[in-house]
Amino acid sequence: MSAIDSPCPQRLDELTGLVALQQIEQLGPIGIAALLAKAGTVTQLLQQPPNLNTVVGLRTKAKQQLSGFLSHPRQSRLWIDAENALAWLAAQGHSVILKTDENFPKGFLELGDCPPLIYCAGDSSFLNKSAISIVGTRKPSGGYGLLTERLASQLAAAGLTIVSGMAVGIDAAAHRGALAVGGQTVAVWATGLDIVYPPSHSALAQQIIQHGCVITEMPVGTPALPSYFPRRNRLVSALGFGVLVVQAGLPSGSLITAHYAAEQNREVFAMPGSVQNPLSRGCHQLIKDGAVLVESETDILAVINQRLTAYGLPLVGSCVPSGEGVDRPIKEALAINPTLQTVLAAIGYDPSPFEVIESRLSQPVEGLTAALVDLELEGLIQVVAGLYTRNYQ
Repeated sequence: MSAIDSPCPQRLDELTGLVALQQIEQLGPIGIAALLAKAGTVTQLLQQPPNLNTVVGLRTKAKQQLSGFLSHPRQSRLWIDAENALAWLAAQGHSVILKTDENFPKGFLELGDCPPLIYCAGDSSFLNKSAISIVGTRKPSGGYGLLTERLASQLAAAGLTIVSGMAVGIDAAAHRGALAVGGQTVAVWATGLDIVYPPSHSALAQQIIQHGCVITEMPVGTPALPSYFPRRNRLVSALGFGVLVVQAGLPSGSLITAHYAAEQNREVFAMPGSVQNPLSRGCHQLIKDGAVLVESETDILAVINQRLTAYGLPLVGSCVPSGEGVDRPIKEALAINPTLQTVLAAIGYDPSPFEVIESRLSQPVEGLTAALVDLELEGLIQVVAGLYTRNYQ
């Protein structure tokens, strides 16, 4: 049951006070934890506020706002805003999960800056199931978006919940891959539940809420500010047994997530790419630092199952029968005519310009341009910045 739906007036009063505290600038999870360590419960804090100068780590701005709020909490603007936020959440059918609730994500409890509560839209039961987080660039190249969808589908069908941040690019591909096979997926936002970001993903957000859930530690009304995304990333990594990075430059937000994962004793997985592609550098650096190199879903499932065995939890299994892991372009090439097969072979496995493809052909192919268009229409290749690349789906 959500804390909003509690029949106990005192519990709802505590929740309102906690949501109000969340809105105080520069307080954050660590500041709230320090306050409650000093005062006890939220109710005790409101009834008998401690000397704020004795609370370790409070910033000046937070102290000033706290002082005003605690003098007349229930008459303050923060309290009224908190009541309005909770009313909106209840009307939308969303939930608030307190740190002390049974369905609060267990992975979050390990964090030094564990949020005191999270807001959830959808089925919160997914938050404590075996999961893998998938992150990467917002502008994937060379078919890596389709490859991510395929991999996420396989992992979801094998029994893992797919976690990501719903950003454009690799994040969205991971969610879509899970949804495509009826799998479970969780999106972690850096905004309030009333603000979909990016706005272009409104339909995707609704799909995730219907077949998984969206969570955030940010109060209703919180906009998409750059400083909130790195903070969000620690929650993305904490929800899963590991983090898979698919295409990431140096530096990048995906590497921040991977570093959080390492600090949280999670597995770090990375997918290699072309040495000529700047988006491979982040993943290659992670592999140099000890990340697990991923070529297929079996590389991830083997490591995750080792963890599950150590924890005494049910194992997850590959949904892909023997032989099904073959790249789709290779299999589908058998169904196209010999001319297109020849052109596809000439493209190779790295992005190639028209001139290079032409030079690789042992004999001139009549209508090379038309053949490339046909391959693109078949979904076997794509053209990015004038380079032809195989699609791995």
